Amino acid sequence: MATTVVEGLSAEHKAKLHEIADLMLQIYETLAEMCYVESAGIIRGPHNITSEMQQQYKELDLDPAIIYLYSILPYIDSKAANADQFFQRSHFFNHMKPSENAQGRDPWFRDPLRGNPNVGFDDANGLYMRPWYTPLSSIWERSPVIIYDAREHRIWIANYETSTDPIFYRRWYGELEEEQKSDWGGTDDYSDWSEKDEDEDGGDDAAASAGSSEFWDDGEEEDLSGELTGLSLDETPDVDFDEGFEIVEEIPWGEQVRALQIKNENSLELIQRRDAAEVLRDINSWYRQLKELPGDLGDNLRVEEKTKRSLYKKHGWPDTFDADAFMVDVIRTSAAERVPSHDVERDPANIIKKCQKRLEWSRRFRSKFTKPVDEAQGLDEEWTARFKLFRFDLGVEQHERDINEAEQELARDPTGDKRSDEELASLMVYEHLREQAGARRVRAEQWADTLSNAMDESDENRRYWEILASHLNRLMPCYEKALVEARADAQRVSPAKFAQPALMFRIDSEKASLASSMEELRRMEEFLETIPKDAVKAREEVIGDVKRREEFIQSRQAGIAELDESLRNDEY
Repeated sequence: MATTVVEGLSAEHKAKLHEIADLMLQIYETLAEMCYVESAGIIRGPHNITSEMQQQYKELDLDPAIIYLYSILPYIDSKAANADQFFQRSHFFNHMKPSENAQGRDPWFRDPLRGNPNVGFDDANGLYMRPWYTPLSSIWERSPVIIYDAREHRIWIANYETSTDPIFYRRWYGELEEEQKSDWGGTDDYSDWSEKDEDEDGGDDAAASAGSSEFWDDGEEEDLSGELTGLSLDETPDVDFDEGFEIVEEIPWGEQVRALQIKNENSLELIQRRDAAEVLRDINSWYRQLKELPGDLGDNLRVEEKTKRSLYKKHGWPDTFDADAFMVDVIRTSAAERVPSHDVERDPANIIKKCQKRLEWSRRFRSKFTKPVDEAQGLDEEWTARFKLFRFDLGVEQHERDINEAEQELARDPTGDKRSDEELASLMVYEHLREQAGARRVRAEQWADTLSNAMDESDENRRYWEILASHLNRLMPCYEKALVEARADAQRVSPAKFAQPALMFRIDSEKASLASSMEELRRMEEFLETIPKDAVKAREEVIGDVKRREEFIQSRQAGIAELDESLRNDEY
């Protein structure tokens, strides 16, 4: 390993680069406090830079300031952090990965070179990442990207062609809509992504004066149009000269861009930017104010943003935050949002409606399966097509049976299931959490065994396993508490039926599905007998499907046996 020595940077310039590193670390630490990033996944500087990486920096023509920044800049190891989503749904940028460094020279995948090495920064649709620029985040599904200019100490938050910095684009956090609802005035003072709105916004100086999150609390921006009008000599004899001069100097952003006469449509100079330190402080502040929220909170826990924000507030974010209580609520809420709708909503009328729609679709598209049969050449092609048509018709028959059963149930009990939605939901949430907690107990034991017996100390993946195991062990008490609370809720809502209804419903559903699968298997075996011996490939395909169906049935039977055992042992 070799450390990087960068010459030619002044102490003042290095201080600004250290400021960027420190502020990025503050953001990452905030995300760790929010239970999003595993602290072990925050890799602090300084870093050892290998000779191979130095060679890549040279090939990428990186400026010395960027090379120095990379040696001190903290980054997120997404695998260790158990997280990858960053600000405005971008992804974390890991400057220690050569592949990400290479893509960092074209973060929007524009490919300005297009095989021509002579393309420059002043050409139309030319290069746009100058040697002293670096991403601080990576694009994900057209997300905005954070880009830092180490020469001017400024940052862009941009989405291809426009700024998504909430200071410029007030709609990002709904600020503009709130102001439009108030009596504060019109919308002309606020920037949108359109060229019209960019023309009306101030440039760097205006942004610098509005750089902190406190900018949102100052009411509307100052309307300069009236003051500019009032600067005519016959109307404003008492206007202070310095005040008027200050106002005239604020040139709209669009005019600044036109004055530069930039030919390169990719150029970042066409996009609004502002002081880098202010941007990073604001990003951290937006997380702490819950204007910006982290992504899914690990372990496949997904909660709607509105709900997630309310849970943070409920548990004292940011000053008196109870992380464990927050995670218990997240686990329960995630379970509630993921309980399958068909488990909670068993209304026969709803089943009839859904199946009728599927039947309508089937009738319209059946010709897509009959046509290959009519046009087939040779036995194999014909019987392969016939088997696909046969499976399609099996699905149609199942929909018809579902409609018939639902109609019979509706005739027996026109009011539907007697249990309320709340009762069904609470029972199914508890059942879901019981399974999830049990699965994680088993996983924790398996990982502990792997670390103890099967993984060598020198294994490069051991560190990740240790981090994941530690994360799971910290979550387990939260799962156990969530399970206790969910059980109490289910008992409260359905004290008389709690002993078995949700699990019984699950067993009944599994048995009904098993019966349907066994009937399909019987029909497939009958179809196999009709295929001529000479249609070898077609027979092989059907035999393969029959075997897969048999394996599926065996798996389902084993699952039902486990559920029956749980019911007998009162594990529910």
